[in-house]
Amino acid sequence: VAAVMLAAQPVLAASVGRIVQITDDANGDNEVDIATNPLDPRNVIAGWNEYEVDDGCGYGWSTDGGRTWGRGILRQAPRPDGGGYSTAADPGVGFDSQGRAYFSCLYYDSSGTGWGGAVYVYRSIDGGRTYPRRFLAVSSIKLSRSHDHPFITIDRTTDTVYVAYSVFNGFGIRSRSYVVQAGANDMEAGFSAPVNVSDIQKNEIFDLTVETGPRVAGGSARTVYAVFGV
Repeated sequence: VAAVMLAAQPVLAASVGRIVQITDDANGDNEVDIATNPLDPRNVIAGWNEYEVDDGCGYGWSTDGGRTWGRGILRQAPRPDGGGYSTAADPGVGFDSQGRAYFSCLYYDSSGTGWGGAVYVYRSIDGGRTYPRRFLAVSSIKLSRSHDHPFITIDRTTDTVYVAYSVFNGFGIRSRSYVVQAGANDMEAGFSAPVNVSDIQKNEIFDLTVETGPRVAGGSARTVYAVFGV
């Protein structure tokens, strides 16, 4: 069992409280993420790779500060041809300033039909118990263009949703990393065109965050930081 949470006691920054087990299967859950509701610190959400039949993005929620958890799995998402992606992985989670939960999930086709992958962002208004709304962040119809390593962060000052991801061309021979964004209050309008993080060949995204910084000429005071490897 790999999907666990460290419930730290608010005494010392270096102290660790009771370790709580979120999942109870033997499938080796991994690639976890966790976030806390800014309006209710007792509301915690988590995501992980769920290796059951029809691999999916496992998700969990807690309303008592991580002491107990509910669980679910996000499986399948629509392809451009009307079919469905068969496999999901690489979850990311976050909250906006209004306490709405967001869950990003990578989808790809492992059935051999030749469809490329996609990254979807789900939204929950009940603390992460359910994710009824799904929004497409990015997709590809080319088998040789596979998406990987999606990460999500929420700018709570402007309630902007940022998603970073890598694209592998030629089955990993070359790769690039990109960032897209959408307004949390108007997700139906869709995500922006991708912004290339770097022209360095074979770079892979590993995390991103957004912070307040000095206003730059012609721009805002919000700065997005993206970490990638080469």
